[in-house]
Amino acid sequence: MAERLKTELLEREKLVDVLAGPDAYRDLPRLLALAHGGQRASNVLLSLEETYADVMPVHHTPQGHSAFIHTGVPAEVKRRRLEELIGVFREEAARVNASLIGSTQLLLVEGESKRSTEELCGRNDGNLKVIFPSPQAFAVRSGDYVLVKITSASSQSLRGHALGPASLRSAGKVLPQDYRDEQMEVC
Repeated sequence: MAERLKTELLEREKLVDVLAGPDAYRDLPRLLALAHGGQRASNVLLSLEETYADVMPVHHTPQGHSAFIHTGVPAEVKRRRLEELIGVFREEAARVNASLIGSTQLLLVEGESKRSTEELCGRNDGNLKVIFPSPQAFAVRSGDYVLVKITSASSQSLRGHALGPASLRSAGKVLPQDYRDEQMEVC
């Protein structure tokens, strides 16, 4: 992902000083030196030869080993940067999730919602959590596939109502008329 978003993260967001992919650990001192000098630094290249066989922890603690590097950045600055990053992530997630309102999603039902026994939750193919009222027209259990019409979204989850039972093979087919009519009256 870092390789794909490198330009956007470094130039547009202005929150990132160092962008390091999983194989850039050997290059980290150079990247940090560039960032300390006021430049933005990145290395997101993936190596086909890297085995990580010689990776040694850089910091020892009484509890054992830690791979964290002490950068000298004050805790308050780290906290502020983390809050900014979380804010940007949530804004973008809310925007992406809002674009799904009105769509029909195939869900794998996980079970009851954590907040209400009258609601079920499941996940779509993008692993987004979708919460929907337990349907009266058909039985649903954990492990079932259900088609759900998305009616609202937040940065963390989607909400909708069940249109009918489904399977991976039937997901692209039109639902029987009785399921569509019954659910449309609920709206």
